[in-house]
Amino acid sequence: MKADLYTAHARTTGDGGLAHRTDAGFVVLTSADGDSIIALIEDKQNEPDLIDHVVAMAQTSGPDAFAMLFTAGGELYVIASGTAQIALTSPSVHSSMRPIDGQVLVHALGAGVNETAANIRLHLDAAPRDARPDVDLLAGTVEADWVEVGIGGAALTADRSDAEVDGTADGTASETASAQPAGPTPAPAPDITPPDPTPATATPKAQPAPAQVGPVMVLGVACSQAHHNHPDAVYCSQCGTKMGVHHTVVLINGPRPPLGVLVVDDGTTYSLNEDLVIGREPTSHPDVIAGTASPMILTDDTLSLSRKHARIVLDDWLVGVQDLDSSNGTYLSRAGQSEAWTKIAPSTTMALEPGDRIRVGGRIIQVELHHVR
Repeated sequence: MKADLYTAHARTTGDGGLAHRTDAGFVVLTSADGDSIIALIEDKQNEPDLIDHVVAMAQTSGPDAFAMLFTAGGELYVIASGTAQIALTSPSVHSSMRPIDGQVLVHALGAGVNETAANIRLHLDAAPRDARPDVDLLAGTVEADWVEVGIGGAALTADRSDAEVDGTADGTASETASAQPAGPTPAPAPDITPPDPTPATATPKAQPAPAQVGPVMVLGVACSQAHHNHPDAVYCSQCGTKMGVHHTVVLINGPRPPLGVLVVDDGTTYSLNEDLVIGREPTSHPDVIAGTASPMILTDDTLSLSRKHARIVLDDWLVGVQDLDSSNGTYLSRAGQSEAWTKIAPSTTMALEPGDRIRVGGRIIQVELHHVR
């Protein structure tokens, strides 16, 4: 998300922490013990290694709660640690996130957002209650435990909301928050349970798992053109730029690019940007029906290919292959091993490497990967 933090309107409320805005426009919210990290940001706000220093301090001697909005290459990012929480609201997205398990979260806020205008809220472990009136956040530091920033001319909202989120492995979570207006809490409504229209003997139908909404987010590094890459990438997989001194050493959370391609023996290629179910009739697989995998339909003159034969699994930056209990098995030949084929045990995932070949029935599939851990 492109953002101009110099001109973005920001306001604060509460008094349980410290809110700070630098001359460069970066917006910071910390718990009351955040003087040191605010001083570091103020001192290094125009230096290219600012984020490395901030992450290092947040990991070691940082405050109990810390969050900062900043821009890199014109794109908007957030850093958070401790008990700080972040919420982003645009016409297409309402997401909430927080770091977990002592991790420092570095996240590109533009992923999955279709608009240039959005509201971003930073708050400590609880939203303010009965706090002092809102205060505009100009350059400098004020007492606050809640900050809202309007990006792209977005109007600041009148309501505050809490989002109770469960963190995931990469420190993010997403859900729609429920508005909690200030003031006395109304008495609970009477507990009136409507009659269950479903007959007692009826068995509910199993619902398929929901499909992934938006890009898969993974930790990686950005090239000089801000393309997201594997942490060990030597060249950018999207523009070919050599990685090195021009990319940050801090891992950031960003949209995963395609991890490579599969090339079938007839020249057909399949991009590795989601799980694939391979077979004669893979469209009947539950995950294909649910939208969490795509079908890879092959024909086989040897009649040894099962309807649902094998699955290509993407996990973070890794690519693996599973046999789906096929009749004739799934085989793997490592790069450089010619005709040495290893049978994959059913329900076992084997990690793939560049140059590997997969045999399903009478078909051979070549594996070409962009990223190798």
